[in-house]
Amino acid sequence: MNRRACLLAGSAAALLALPLLLSLSLDASGGAPPGQGAYLMMRPAGHLAFVLAFFQIVLSLHGESLSRWAGLPGLMPLSRALSLSALSFAFLHPLLLLFARMSREGFPLARLAMETFLPDPSKGAWPLACLFGALSFWGLAGSGLSPKRWHLIQVLPYPAFFLAWYHVMLMGSSVRDQFLGALYTLLAASAAGMMLFRVVRR
Repeated sequence: MNRRACLLAGSAAALLALPLLLSLSLDASGGAPPGQGAYLMMRPAGHLAFVLAFFQIVLSLHGESLSRWAGLPGLMPLSRALSLSALSFAFLHPLLLLFARMSREGFPLARLAMETFLPDPSKGAWPLACLFGALSFWGLAGSGLSPKRWHLIQVLPYPAFFLAWYHVMLMGSSVRDQFLGALYTLLAASAAGMMLFRVVRR
């Protein structure tokens, strides 16, 4: 593997691993309710979903350019795998929350499932923040599970990514750490910049 390919792979690994380790350390230091293993894994799952969705956007916008720069001809086929991986972690994130709330609060599963995947924003700020996360998940689901020829559906990861960012900034407990909050905002700004650059070039 050449130097540019190593740099690209190392940057991607660091973007996944370092904030993930920091997120886990925040949980271990008491950032989550004690004894709730689902809460401990919910935050890393959300982080992985967000970063993988960012990688998918980068590849869909500039995958060919990155392939030529790094001398790796096989980057573009990764886009579909990244989409499905982001979707898997995006589903695991609220699923862990659902399990944790059911164990902690004892409410019926059907009620908690509705509040998690189809929240009512009229009930306050927390359901509104959940709504942005749910809309992001449904956007990723539509894109990841639909045929590639459905071009209109294939653009859903872009608004879904920014909805996820807003969801994180509204209610993500990880953003109380300034590094993670700045990182997520930097990724969102980078995605917006890449989209704008693509539009201007066209």
